[in-house]
This record gives sequence, C-alpha cells and structure tokens, in this order.
Amino acid sequence: MGEGKKYFRAKKSSMSYSITLSERAGNSIFELADFYNQNQSGIGQRFLKELFLTFELLRLYPLLFEMKKPPFRVAKIKHFPIVVIYQVQNKTVYVYMVFNTYQDPLKIQ
Repeated sequence: MGEGKKYFRAKKSSMSYSITLSERAGNSIFELADFYNQNQSGIGQRFLKELFLTFELLRLYPLLFEMKKPPFRVAKIKHFPIVVIYQVQNKTVYVYMVFNTYQDPLKIQ
C-alpha cells in the first residue's frame, strides 16, 4: 500500500441494493445540474457523474456512510458541496434529498 493513500474495507452485501429517489431528490438533481451548467459548461455533467458514482457506492455499500440523525445517513458527493440524505430499509436505499450544503440547513426539514 502506498503512503499517503487512504484505504477502507467495507463489507460488500451479497446482493446489491436498489435505489429509490423521492420526487424532491429528483427535482434537486435536475436543478443542481442545470445550475452548474449555467455557471460553466460541462460542470453539470461532472456533477451527475460524481452523483451516479455515489449512487453506485450506495447500491453496493449502503451502510458505508455515517448516520447523522437516525435513521438517516449522509453521503458527500466528491468535488461538490452536495450531500445525499438517505435511509436503508430491507434491500432498498431511499434517497430523500440531494442538498447543496451552502444552502440554509433549515431547508432540510
């Protein structure tokens, strides 16, 4: 293992989980991608790529991310000030919000 690199071990589930987006989460994704594309061409696509990579992690390792306020977990999107707020039930990951952390935290409620 190289120095300075972080490695983690997470137990991979025997079966991948499904992901279900709330309407609110779906709307937020479109709004955020549009916002990033308006600021700089291609950034919206980069955001979506990172978001979908995070969704893939959630599908394979749903318990990887920290539980902030039970039963909700928070996954940070790499390179963006965005978090995914979700809950795991049975074999489904329910995504309730995709939230810009620069916004007012009271909007989460």
